[in-house]
Amino acid sequence: MKARPLDVLQRFVESPRVNLVVGLILLATSLSETLLTLDENLANGTVQGHHGLLVYSLYVIVKQIPELFAGTEKLTVAKR
Repeated sequence: MKARPLDVLQRFVESPRVNLVVGLILLATSLSETLLTLDENLANGTVQGHHGLLVYSLYVIVKQIPELFAGTEKLTVAKR
């Protein structure tokens, strides 16, 4: 049976590995921008969009940790 395009897309966006990679990319880019503007933001007391992306990227990464451990546990049990 051939997979429908929407099923493939849903599996892709729900994949813990894909979400982890996206979270790491968001973390790298938002952390870079935050560090570049840190002095200016502290002096002016401003909060910008990249600060929100930094928090969201940490959320995405932490959310995927249990999923990755569950997958690793399944692989370990399957090898026995």
